[in-house]
Amino acid sequence: MIISNDLIDMYCKCRRMDSAYSVFDRMSERNVVSWTALLWGFLHQGNAEDALCLLSRMGSSDVRPNEYTFSTSLTACGLVGIPENGMQVRGMCVKTGYDLFSVVGNALIDIYAKCGRMSEAGSAFAGLPAKELITWNTLIAGHSSCEGNSERALV
Repeated sequence: MIISNDLIDMYCKCRRMDSAYSVFDRMSERNVVSWTALLWGFLHQGNAEDALCLLSRMGSSDVRPNEYTFSTSLTACGLVGIPENGMQVRGMCVKTGYDLFSVVGNALIDIYAKCGRMSEAGSAFAGLPAKELITWNTLIAGHSSCEGNSERALV
């Protein structure tokens, strides 16, 4: 499984999604790394829709997502621009407790900002137990990109 996961990761980084998917499809057993590596690959090739379809397919498997799976999925939701998809993923994060992980919180702040929902972004920010530099930068970037909120980025 480790070699297969490494191959998926390598093929994704080389922009060879057909080969990555072929390795994934031939695996008799998959773990969270297998699923997340392929999901990340789709996302970084600009194919957020396929990433979200893969997350849905993962939901039918015995493998449970981790914080990186959720973070990647939330980023895909932000790129698709459909807040309802992000809210569904957020619900799964809350149920599993991953909403308190900084990598997931940062992705939540980002998706809220991309959808123009800065009050929800602020709530996600406030709910994080630890605010890292990237957390602050994500919130500031969100304020500066939302019309009428650029002054809040400076406060």
